Amino acid sequence: MKISLAGYCHLGIAFLLCSLSSAVYADTVRVAVASNFADTLRIIKPQFEQRSGHHLVISSAASGILYAQITQGAPYDVYLAANADYPARLEQQGRAVPGSRQIYAIGRLALVSNNRPLLEHTELRAVLSDDQQRIAIANPQTAPYGAAALETLQRLGLYDQTRSRLVMGENVAQALQYVVSGNAGLGLVALAQVLGKERPWRLHYREIPAGLHAPIEQQMVLLAGKNPAAASFYRFMCEAETQTMLHQQGYDTRCE
Repeated sequence: MKISLAGYCHLGIAFLLCSLSSAVYADTVRVAVASNFADTLRIIKPQFEQRSGHHLVISSAASGILYAQITQGAPYDVYLAANADYPARLEQQGRAVPGSRQIYAIGRLALVSNNRPLLEHTELRAVLSDDQQRIAIANPQTAPYGAAALETLQRLGLYDQTRSRLVMGENVAQALQYVVSGNAGLGLVALAQVLGKERPWRLHYREIPAGLHAPIEQQMVLLAGKNPAAASFYRFMCEAETQTMLHQQGYDTRCE
């Protein structure tokens, strides 16, 4: 069948309108994400953008710092925290969409080091007791993984012994960097930071038994506003395929 020049023009206009329509409905989702989850979010970002047509803008920091920014009016659409406390506070303050608070991942803590024999051939308590090793952790006042690291040391009865050797990062990403750079021989960080993808550095790790600290239930919440794209991302986080990817990156998954 032949199509006239006018027909081609109509087809061209239809294509243009479809393109414009897609552009109109494409939107930006501004996500505030805890430092431990930032790398994982960057890994799953292309899948969300390709599937939805929306654009994801990521801002990462310690959960407590992001919480403070949100209470001061920072224009985020979704908050991915590393605990349940900060999202609950936002919900209570009316800064979050009611009923949107949800677990998206359960974090796991790991002990990391450049010294492979030390981790592989020494009992956990003995490794942490080594007076020659500085221990990097995130600030427990603002970073849930820092709080979990501190609790681990306390439950092992090592806090008083290790307190003078602790090197505190502003967040868990900075704590890891202290180990990478050699400023600390050991680090208590998120398992996901050292698992799941190739990195320009190589660290050795061992997982910390879950019983040594309270569960790291990472919750997300939709922040008050009217951005349909944010709701799309929120749903994406709990889809089965996404949850499988999170598990591969070192998280236990339990979207409710």
